[in-house]
Amino acid sequence: LRLTRVSDALLAAFEGNTSVELECQRCLNQFALPIAFDFDEQFRIAYDVRRGTEIESEIEGVDERPELNENHELDFAESLRQEIILALPMRPVCGPECPGPPEFASGDDEEINDSFAALAALLEQDEQN
Repeated sequence: LRLTRVSDALLAAFEGNTSVELECQRCLNQFALPIAFDFDEQFRIAYDVRRGTEIESEIEGVDERPELNENHELDFAESLRQEIILALPMRPVCGPECPGPPEFASGDDEEINDSFAALAALLEQDEQN
């Protein structure tokens, strides 16, 4: 974490890594995925350190930056949560040696679902022509 004071804010540059427990999209097993993230966030200084009074922003409602609280503490929780979510893959896979989807034993071979028999007949007619 590196903090830099700018005119009316603190710039926090944060680098980190963690692991997140995910479910593999292929085999449905749980696995830990290591992720790395970095972000920069500006925190508006809302309280004067010397006087302990609130500093009014020049234009109310326009400044949407997070603020330092009255105890002069930074809250990284929401910024960190968003960066971790952005670092997650859209389709997590446990690795290149993933066993794939589990195979289920099929029922009796004599049971045949005839719900698409009419479409199969049309396909056969199309292939013959």
